[in-house]
Amino acid sequence: MAFFLLMLQGIRSSMRFFAKVSTAFLGIVLLALLLCFIRYDVREFQSRRPVIDALLAQASADERALSPEFIRLLHISMNGNGDAVLARTLLHQLRVPTPGGLGWNASLIAWGWLCQLHLSERDRMALLVSNGTMSEGHDGFSAEAQARFRKPLSQLSSAEFATLAALANSPSAYRSNPDMLIRRRDQLLSQAAIQ
Repeated sequence: MAFFLLMLQGIRSSMRFFAKVSTAFLGIVLLALLLCFIRYDVREFQSRRPVIDALLAQASADERALSPEFIRLLHISMNGNGDAVLARTLLHQLRVPTPGGLGWNASLIAWGWLCQLHLSERDRMALLVSNGTMSEGHDGFSAEAQARFRKPLSQLSSAEFATLAALANSPSAYRSNPDMLIRRRDQLLSQAAIQ
């Protein structure tokens, strides 16, 4: 019995030691990831901040002053991934070199976090709305609103804006299938009515 108790005490002491070592290791890994993120922020995001500010300055008054209803439609359309869509747009606009595969996904996540960290929601929405690639090479909701509806962005109905919000999330998928775009628009409008 004494042998069993000594063995149990030794196992507990080993488990505490491994718990301390694994906690220290996890802390070192998290610190290393934080330092990498800060380095990436300085090298990739902050070095391009003047260009991002210039893109933001190019946003029209309509693109900067979206109604709460239109912002809600955009959020619903992006399924909570608006920052990832913005990140994809900025990576494309800024011609940021990104690796393929998992590296591309890591870049999207990092840029999404950096946009949340450094830009207000209004600025993020303005960048997305003014620079998102739409159809037929139109960049931004204003250009697409003029081309598609012959109206300025501020005069669009909810259904028209929902069409643009759906198109912004996946322009290439809807180019070849306009019926799918109409179904997605109707789905966005019904989701917005429920919320």
